[in-house]
Amino acid sequence: MKAKKYIVFEAGSRAGLSAEVFFRAWQKQNGWEDSRGDVLYLADADPVYRCVPTQSENIARISEQDAVNLLQHDKDIVVFPADELTRQLNHIVRNAVQDDDYARISTLWYDKAHVNNVLSELVGLDQCQIRIPLTFGLTDAFIKPNKASAGSKGLELKGDVCVSQVIDIRREFVADVFYDGNYVNVFPREVKLRSGYDKLIRLLPPSSRISREVRKFVECVSSQVELFAPGIFHIQLAEDTNGDLFYIEASRRISGTSLVNLANGFNPFCFMNRVKTDVIVTRFEDGEWFRYEDFVLDIENEIRCIV
Repeated sequence: MKAKKYIVFEAGSRAGLSAEVFFRAWQKQNGWEDSRGDVLYLADADPVYRCVPTQSENIARISEQDAVNLLQHDKDIVVFPADELTRQLNHIVRNAVQDDDYARISTLWYDKAHVNNVLSELVGLDQCQIRIPLTFGLTDAFIKPNKASAGSKGLELKGDVCVSQVIDIRREFVADVFYDGNYVNVFPREVKLRSGYDKLIRLLPPSSRISREVRKFVECVSSQVELFAPGIFHIQLAEDTNGDLFYIEASRRISGTSLVNLANGFNPFCFMNRVKTDVIVTRFEDGEWFRYEDFVLDIENEIRCIV
């Protein structure tokens, strides 16, 4: 099998770390010696990122511009779906991946107000229990208090904003999804956040309500919304105090802390190469709370032990 080369943009993020861990697990997976010749280029706009050492000769840290240059001159390089803005905003990258189901990205479906309005129409025609928050977008918005305001107090001028209803959130969830066009594979977890990142994590089983509803949601909307077309993506949900589920956001990439899903058999490199994923054996049972750092330490130790 010919060795493959992958690029991860915005690799200094948590998603970049997850991609690196997935790659190392893919390299060392039992019975798949062919993957050992693969190379992973981790690219970031921060020039200091290149100075960080790697743990494998098959992993190289490079600048974002070097990665773009590689992509222009080597048509065999695959862009791994761990970034978001680079694939949206860099026209060279966007054009290079336009025929790749895993990396292709449509800027239209990253207009949050547009996505929510389309999804509202689609789920309203089905028995999907995931609700879409009331949303509208404005190119320019002049925001002022509705009551108890005089003169210029509390006035704000905003450009290109998405206004959405407030949800009284009781619980939050993230589901990484691999959709092969036939079956929706859902890898869900409940999370408690700190500064927008998963602080505490509880893995959920395939039989959970979140798994069932995400699967039903994707099956309902995937034919109309490219964001949920066959490929790899993740969805963020919230449950309110009444027990209703709300769609918060989705991205056509792995979630930042998706490496925790190795414990349940999620490895995008295996999906992209159409081979079965080996489950990384860990102590993390479904339904129990753990720190994100616990997953990192245990999974790293398990990868090192794979012969």
